[in-house]
Amino acid sequence: MSKIIEYSARIISKLPFGDKIIIGLKSAIVRYTAHNIAFGFAIGMFFGILPTFGVGGIFAIIFAQIFKASKIAALIGTFFTNPLTSPFFLSLSILIGSLFTGIQYNPDLFLTSLGTLDLQTIFLKFLLGNIIVAVLCSLISYLLVYYIATKYAKRKFKTNLEHMKMEIEME
Repeated sequence: MSKIIEYSARIISKLPFGDKIIIGLKSAIVRYTAHNIAFGFAIGMFFGILPTFGVGGIFAIIFAQIFKASKIAALIGTFFTNPLTSPFFLSLSILIGSLFTGIQYNPDLFLTSLGTLDLQTIFLKFLLGNIIVAVLCSLISYLLVYYIATKYAKRKFKTNLEHMKMEIEME
């Protein structure tokens, strides 16, 4: 798992302001518990997936403040839905919405006869599916980030403990 963290950190560091994101995550880990970080990230993931039309980050920060979760992690969680991942979440939302509403999903029909389809039906499928996808992705991201933050904190504690032992032995 540490290889995944290192690889993720390398990818994030190559992004614009990536070094600031990593510093923010590390400072969040120092100030918050693993639960606060994971919960903040899950809140961000939830609002990032929902169709908030560009204000998902603001909602994520507000709700992170209300629930006393990490605001930095919440904001970072919203970045996982972007123009590259949005088509995946859009398609998955419509597909899951179709399964739960019983309304058949046909992508060819959807694209060719959008004007003749009932937009209310399409919106219902999308919104229901989107809420389900957002909740599921939030739960999964909570578990994953909680695991990573716990591992990092344990490793950090162990390293600090070893440094303290070395200092005591030197005296």
